[in-house]
Amino acid sequence: MTPPLPGPLLSALLRGSPLTAVLYRPDGGEADAAVPGAGAAPGARGRGPAGATLAVETARLLLTRPRGAQVLAGTLAAPVLDPAVLAWRCSLLIALLPAHPDAVLDTYVNARLRHAEEWTKLLDRAVRALRGGIRRAESLALIRFWLPLAVLDRRSPDLLRARPYLTDHRPALDLVARYGVGRS
Repeated sequence: MTPPLPGPLLSALLRGSPLTAVLYRPDGGEADAAVPGAGAAPGARGRGPAGATLAVETARLLLTRPRGAQVLAGTLAAPVLDPAVLAWRCSLLIALLPAHPDAVLDTYVNARLRHAEEWTKLLDRAVRALRGGIRRAESLALIRFWLPLAVLDRRSPDLLRARPYLTDHRPALDLVARYGVGRS
């Protein structure tokens, strides 16, 4: 993994590139602002809920572009340890669920096909850390990343069954339920 950029440089990049804000996280890491219903002024940029709302709209536009869905799913599926990035990915996927469940499913298919071993190791590490009472925020963020798939599994289990390449995801969904990461 690459070392993090200094705060001011990262903020400038995130504010200057809507696509970077989608694929990494909006400036400030305001993941919870991505939930549907968060309002923003048209063309709003930068920090706060408006930045997250713009990032969600940019993600929706990306899904309409050639290979946009593949770029989004492939990038969001990659394992990371940064809790702010994981929280953003979870919020973005939750925001996309109602209108774009296939994009959400494609993300998790990519996670299992391309990064299964790494995700399994990270989730095992998260469970060990939670049992030991350490790295709670990072551990819960790793588990919470799988919340949108758990929501989809509860709402539309047939959609998951229709994806033959979505395999070995059940342990992650069990962790979501066990640690209650979907509850406020």
